[in-house]
Amino acid sequence: MRLAGIALFLALASVPTFAQGAAGGKVDQKDVDAAIDKGATWLAGNGGFGGDHFELVMYTLFHSGTFPRDDKRFLDGVKSMQEKTLQKTYNVALTAMFLEAYDRVANQKRIAECAQFLVDNQCENGQWSYGEPLVGVEKPPDVGSGGSNGGARSGGTTTVKKIPIKRNRRGPPRGDHSNTQYAILGLRSCAVAEVMIPKETWKEALIILEDAQDDKGGWAYTWQHPLPNGDEAKKGGPKVIKGHNPSFGSMSAGCTGSLVICKYYLRAHYGEKEDFKKDKSVQDGLKWIAENFTVEFNPGCDKKGPESVPSGDKWTWHYYYLYALERAGMLGEFEFIGRNDWYQIGARYLLAKQAQNGMWKSEGTASPGGASPVTDTCFAILFLRRATKPVVPKTTSGR
Repeated sequence: MRLAGIALFLALASVPTFAQGAAGGKVDQKDVDAAIDKGATWLAGNGGFGGDHFELVMYTLFHSGTFPRDDKRFLDGVKSMQEKTLQKTYNVALTAMFLEAYDRVANQKRIAECAQFLVDNQCENGQWSYGEPLVGVEKPPDVGSGGSNGGARSGGTTTVKKIPIKRNRRGPPRGDHSNTQYAILGLRSCAVAEVMIPKETWKEALIILEDAQDDKGGWAYTWQHPLPNGDEAKKGGPKVIKGHNPSFGSMSAGCTGSLVICKYYLRAHYGEKEDFKKDKSVQDGLKWIAENFTVEFNPGCDKKGPESVPSGDKWTWHYYYLYALERAGMLGEFEFIGRNDWYQIGARYLLAKQAQNGMWKSEGTASPGGASPVTDTCFAILFLRRATKPVVPKTTSGR
């Protein structure tokens, strides 16, 4: 996209008068809160504390703002997240995200352990795969608990000192863009807790994200450059490759948000000349989302790639996509994506689609892409709550 094109896109993005969905008005916050409360109640009563998506459920219930945090099931869940073996990328990333939000001060050491797992499981090409437990590798330096800040929860504001992480090993040759976007979310939470992620981790993730972006600005599930015959193309090769899997919404929105995170921390912590607000790759990602914008299904999933990712079912990971859309908008504080008031449009859709018992469930097949009412409900609540904080910290003036 030429600079003039970027300027035009940003100009359109800042003009709410013509925004899609503006005529529908803003959702009533009371309706949003009621829907979240109903969804959180359903989650807590339907096996969420003991299932495969335990960390996601805990993170969602915390951000719901309505679920009682002195509930024994919730407190037992906190203890489990502080002690259980770190095994898989998704779970570890969500553990870091939860503990940073819950109390980043008292849990700083545990958050550092999550950071070590994620750094040491980064693939050789800069992505992340599902990960595996760390055995026989050096642990993060023990700097104590970081203090309790008076026992404050909902995130402490200070820590005793920064905890540096260094890489001890590498993961497999390559991963995928789903594990990658969650690993980057987890690392972002670690960085917020003053756990210092190595520069090369951010840099390698950024390089592969930019390299995997197609000529239209979107991302597929896998790295774009492996050739159909199995040969490995070099990074930096041509963007248009015949036979690659098509880009689709959840990967494109998730990777756009991931770019924002990587570029922000390379600039904030290492002085790199990265500015996500003016970055071509970020703007191309936003342009892809705007041109394919919908909240009613996962755009691009109606196509079918040579590896069957996406599957050809437009409902595949629909709510997973909506949460990725929320992150893309919130991380960079993009109120509009193109002419789309993404939050108002999405919130109205979700309020209309909530079941009477409080859950959300994808349409189409019984469980498209492995989704379930538990994950769908989590992603719906996180979207409605706008749970993701912008990467640029808010500054407040003291008295």
